[in-house]
Amino acid sequence: ADFDCVFLHKKGWNPISAFLLRKYSKKIIYNFDNAVMYDPDQPSRTSGPHMKRFIRSVKVADVVIAGNSYLAEHAQRRANSGL
Repeated sequence: ADFDCVFLHKKGWNPISAFLLRKYSKKIIYNFDNAVMYDPDQPSRTSGPHMKRFIRSVKVADVVIAGNSYLAEHAQRRANSGL
């Protein structure tokens, strides 16, 4: 691996970025403190694209840091779910 650690804050990964980061990084840390899985224009609704990026980011990361227990629960539920 070319990188000792990659630290990603908030933004989710597209499939190509996730593949390349996983291939070239020893450790990936995903940190988020907002409900990134929801549509920012309609915060009461999950967004398909946002949710897919969120799940992909949680799955590819070695460590996930969530800003609060609500977000941590979302990450834990998605860690073992399919895209």
